[in-house]
Amino acid sequence: MNRKQNKEDATRKWIQRQLSKTPQHIYTKAERDLVDRVRVEMGIPPEKYSIRREEIEVFNIEETMPRVEEARKILIEKLKNARGRGVKVLKIIHGYGSSGVGGALRLALRDSLLRRRKEGSVTNIIFGENWSISEANTRSALQQWPELRKDSDLNRSNRGITLVFLS
Repeated sequence: MNRKQNKEDATRKWIQRQLSKTPQHIYTKAERDLVDRVRVEMGIPPEKYSIRREEIEVFNIEETMPRVEEARKILIEKLKNARGRGVKVLKIIHGYGSSGVGGALRLALRDSLLRRRKEGSVTNIIFGENWSISEANTRSALQQWPELRKDSDLNRSNRGITLVFLS
């Protein structure tokens, strides 16, 4: 087998994997065009594609350094907007606090998130210090969203973040 044949075989395997996915998982125009060409060759009509919406999002609330009450309002609004866009996991960067004992912003936002969970708008919360594969809650989340394995804070006990799972 020559190199050209190997490349064609690899391309066909890639296309077969793409064909088994829903159209939302096909990203670039070049990829869509290639899959459509192969679909036509195989006698399958081309698909209509939609842009894949992100189900996991990072939100850095610490960045603007809001006061506690302002941060709570921002957080509630962000949760509503994210849910409306189909976001399922929101990683919130709130920081640990400059005093070294856990800042007021961190504590207030976590308290607010716990209230949202009681209300039902949040299904699960994983605090940064518990964002570890040794935790059952984390393993469950990783099973549902495998792409979270790439998160830079996984297994780092980062008290400055919280993962929120939306309903």
